[in-house]
Amino acid sequence: MSDDGKAYFEFIVDPGENAEFRYNGGTQGVCELGFLQTFGEKLEYIHNHSAIRINKRTNTNKDESLTKKCPAPDENIQIQDIEKLNAILANTNSKSITQNIYNIIRKYVSSLGIDMERYNKSTKEESYKFLSSKLKLENSAKKGRFVIATEDIEAGEAVIAEQPFLTFLHNSHMYSNCSVCLRPVFQAVTCNKCNQIIFCSQDCKEEGVFHNWECGFTDYIPAQGKVALVIRLFTSGSLEYFIENKSRIVSEVMGQADLNENKNINSIFHLQAGNRNDSLYNLTKFSWSYYIVFALNQMGYFPNKDIHNFGKEQIFIAELADRLLRIADDNCHEICELDVPDKDLMFYLQDICQGSVDIVKVIGAGIYPNISLFNNSCDVNTMKAHKRGTTEIITAKRKIKAGEEISDFYGEHYFLTDKFTRRKNLGFSCCCKACLENYPLRDDLPDFSEKDYESNTRWAVHRIELEKQASNLEINNVENTCLQMGDCVQVSSPHEVLVVPEMYLTLANLIQTNNKSIRFMAWAKQNNVQY
Repeated sequence: MSDDGKAYFEFIVDPGENAEFRYNGGTQGVCELGFLQTFGEKLEYIHNHSAIRINKRTNTNKDESLTKKCPAPDENIQIQDIEKLNAILANTNSKSITQNIYNIIRKYVSSLGIDMERYNKSTKEESYKFLSSKLKLENSAKKGRFVIATEDIEAGEAVIAEQPFLTFLHNSHMYSNCSVCLRPVFQAVTCNKCNQIIFCSQDCKEEGVFHNWECGFTDYIPAQGKVALVIRLFTSGSLEYFIENKSRIVSEVMGQADLNENKNINSIFHLQAGNRNDSLYNLTKFSWSYYIVFALNQMGYFPNKDIHNFGKEQIFIAELADRLLRIADDNCHEICELDVPDKDLMFYLQDICQGSVDIVKVIGAGIYPNISLFNNSCDVNTMKAHKRGTTEIITAKRKIKAGEEISDFYGEHYFLTDKFTRRKNLGFSCCCKACLENYPLRDDLPDFSEKDYESNTRWAVHRIELEKQASNLEINNVENTCLQMGDCVQVSSPHEVLVVPEMYLTLANLIQTNNKSIRFMAWAKQNNVQY
């Protein structure tokens, strides 16, 4: 215990909230833990000085009383009611109630013009992946690994489409999205035992083998974040699988990944992890590794269920968890869905660009072994979207010349924030050209002079057309105009004339390609938005 009577290592997990870790051991705990040589000794030390508080829901079992809240078949429902109906479905095994709810939802969804038969197709039938032959992975002592183009890639050309090796749906969407494919759910397929999960189809239910372990124990899993993702990796397999593949897994060297369509668990362990090695960072990772073993132990994952006596299996999994947490720090991707606050809200692309309307909502997380190899750029030359649930697609948003690095976007534009703010927000020193050359903010960007406009009349005409199309939500026309504008001028970043067309192009690509919530689908139909 610390001087004020608190455990050195405190874990607090509230259902639906982020898990919290508090360290109260001061320098004494850091030093004592640092002196221990083996992982088993460290686990035992944390166990002897820890306190875990799981604020469990009152009931994770079926609650048939909720079926009384089921509306009559002829009652009008709204979009927000679908999530409530899914929650009722999760709480009942009654086939009559289930069919009644399906009929209500089907009637409403049909009114939105959504083809239920087509939507409910198995994601296995629709899944796809793509890896351009124009990519090459390079390594340098200064930059580490990065991806370059071996041939010119045109604006609008697909670079890669990858399905994640691993995903986790945030708890905030547990009754609106499928826990396997992460798509919106119209007619929930549920667990036979608990009320904590829904699937979009029987196929996804069969694929969700992780729930065999997690059923009844979801309150031990943080609502979101990297700890939840690492737990999901273990529950997606079995202890026997990891033990059988132990020699292969432990021999993998971080940072030795390659571009390859055929990925397996070794691809995860190949990924580069942060170079942080300070004592508090290590202590935090060790601590969460202990918690992961604790949670898995509650699920019956280990033959030895005595948490007071760590066996070799617990120690091995804890070591893997520690390594995976570090990998997840640098390679965890947010999975997004387009949504609107209200289907009756009217807005335009200009409102999104100006930040007055936010349509991109994070619904989960995943690890994409290939896309993780693309470095960040604050002047990114690609655009990203999530399609068919979890497939992540990267497309060129401007021409990428042979030999040029292909970049990913981690959330910071050079023209909106200075490089010191970007460094703080990103959590690392970015080595992109915009940061190294300290590109100016938008107010200081070079722009066309009056003479430049006169010599680029085609671009100027397109610029006027673009604003009209953005105001009318003509998504397909916006995309075509933006691509044409890129061909009209011979300027390179940093330059003002590139900013707005590339922002609109990214938005058009999102609206055309990205996953959409039921509310967004209804909004698009109501406002005749074609995508």
